[in-house]
Amino acid sequence: RYTIAARIMPKAPDGMIVSRAKDEHEPDGGWGVGLHNGKLRVYFAARWLDDSLHVETAEALTLNQPHHIAVTYDSSREAAGIKLYVDG
Repeated sequence: RYTIAARIMPKAPDGMIVSRAKDEHEPDGGWGVGLHNGKLRVYFAARWLDDSLHVETAEALTLNQPHHIAVTYDSSREAAGIKLYVDG
């Protein structure tokens, strides 16, 4: 179980914020938090094809504005165990 938190000011709608994975499109093994089409997205992958998941926010973050983001994960290996927080 753990929490990942950061204070960010996104300048572009896409990009990695923090990760522990190889710099690949769909890395095997690892996790990452980033922006995809402006939405906050988190992924966890043991094997991308059959043992991975990702969750993203419904709304995009406002560009060029500071945000506090946090991700909590209960290690359940289920999407329901991931919570995303933007500005509280």
